[in-house]
Amino acid sequence: MTAYNHCDPSEKQVPLPIKQRDLPLKSPLVGNHIEKQISIPTAEGGRIILALHTDSEHLAKFFAMNWPANTSLKKPSATITALKENAEMYGLSEELNESRWFCPKTKQVWIFGNEFYGNIKITVRGLCSELAPPEQMFLHGCSMAIDGRGMVLSGVSGAGKTTLTAALRKILGPRAQIVNDDWGPFSLNDGQLQFTNEPYLHMKYPSVRALLPHLEINPASYPSENFNEDMSDPHARLLIAPKQVFGDEGLQSKAKLRMFVVVIRDLEMPASIRSLSLQDISLLEQGKYSKFYDRTEWFLNGSLFVTDKTSQERERDRYQTLLKDFPRIIVNNVTVPEKTAEHILTELEKVAPLER
Repeated sequence: MTAYNHCDPSEKQVPLPIKQRDLPLKSPLVGNHIEKQISIPTAEGGRIILALHTDSEHLAKFFAMNWPANTSLKKPSATITALKENAEMYGLSEELNESRWFCPKTKQVWIFGNEFYGNIKITVRGLCSELAPPEQMFLHGCSMAIDGRGMVLSGVSGAGKTTLTAALRKILGPRAQIVNDDWGPFSLNDGQLQFTNEPYLHMKYPSVRALLPHLEINPASYPSENFNEDMSDPHARLLIAPKQVFGDEGLQSKAKLRMFVVVIRDLEMPASIRSLSLQDISLLEQGKYSKFYDRTEWFLNGSLFVTDKTSQERERDRYQTLLKDFPRIIVNNVTVPEKTAEHILTELEKVAPLER
C-alpha cells in the first residue's frame, strides 16, 4: 500500500448530483485507459459485479483498494466511466459536465472533469441499490452485532453515527462488533446484515480520529484524499483496513437485524428517543435533518439514484417493509454520546433481551 495524497480543487470536493438520460452503449473512452472490476456481495449470497473505466490513476487505485476484486468469470452488470477532463475534451457536449449521468437501459454512469473519489464510491453504492432485487437493500449506516444481536445506526451525513458507534464501543468493548462501518447489504426476507468484504475503508479523517484517537494518521502512512493538515475537515479521507480500525475481535461478517435505529440531529429540539411508525416514511424519505452536503439524502442514503417516480416508489416500498417487519426507533442525537448510547442499549434490550 503506497501512501500519497490526492488533492482536488475545493469546488470539486462535493458529490455530483445524479441525473438520468439515455447513453449509448459505446463509451467515450479515448487513448489509454484503465479498467478495474469489483464484486460486492448481497445479503442473500449473490454478487453484484461492477466495472470502472477511467483515465485517472487515482480513481483506479482507490476503486481497486476500496472494494473486493472480481475474481470470477462473471461479466459486469453495470459500468462507470469516469474521465478526468471535461466532456469537451472527449468530443462531447459540455452539458455532460457537473453531473453523474445514469442510463437505466444500458446500466452505465458517465462522469467528466472530476477526480474526487467520493463520486465513484457513491456511484458504486447507487448502482448496487439499482441492481439489487426488491427484497434486498443497501443501508447507509453502521451495522453491528451487540452480543450477537444485529443493530443498524442509520441517518443522513452529519447526524453523528460515527460518534455513537465510538460511544457504544467505549461502553461495550468487544461485545460491540462491526459488520459494516457505513454502508452494506441487508435482506428484508430474514434481516441478514452482510459484510461487504472491503479490503480498505474509505473513511473521513474525523471519523478515524473519533474511533482511534491514539492513532497517527496522515498521508505519509495512508493513501489519502484532500488532506490539508486539518484533522477536522470532513472532506479529508483515507484508506484504512477494517481490522486496524476495529481490531480482530471487533469485526463480524454477518448478523440478523434486531433493531433499526434512525439517528437525527435537530438542535432546535430536545434529546429524545421514540418508536418509528409507518407514518414516519415521509420523514425518512426527505432526509431533512442534516445539511452536511446541502442537499436531500433520499431515505437517509445520499447514494440512491432517486431520479424519477419509479425509483422513489421502489425505495419507499423497501422502507415500508423495513418499518413494518423490524423493531425500529428514532433518536435525536443532541446530548452526550455515551448517554444516547445507553438509551439505545436500553431500547435494544426491550425488543431483543439477552438469553440468560
